[in-house]
Amino acid sequence: MSNMFRVIYFQHKNGQNSTQIGYKLLCGCTFCLECLTGYFEQKISQELDVIIENIVCPNADCPKKSLNFIDIENILTIIGKQELLDKLSNKDILQKYQKKVIKSRNF
Repeated sequence: MSNMFRVIYFQHKNGQNSTQIGYKLLCGCTFCLECLTGYFEQKISQELDVIIENIVCPNADCPKKSLNFIDIENILTIIGKQELLDKLSNKDILQKYQKKVIKSRNF
């Protein structure tokens, strides 16, 4: 499955239909870029000690729940939010999380 941005059709909570740029997460859930940007900004910048594992898929019905760091990194890079990515990248927990992901891929 491709994680590339693509134009998709959304109906937002306010009932307005719109064509937006969307992103399909590795878990399979798809969101408009504006919604994901707001979600990541809120999760990363409002928490003093961000723990990557606490950033989960915004879809409450997602069967996987966990969000892959690749999704977070891709979106923050493309929207130009390097300061948020740097905040995550400087954490020891990020290194532990990446090791955990690599270890899980080896099984």
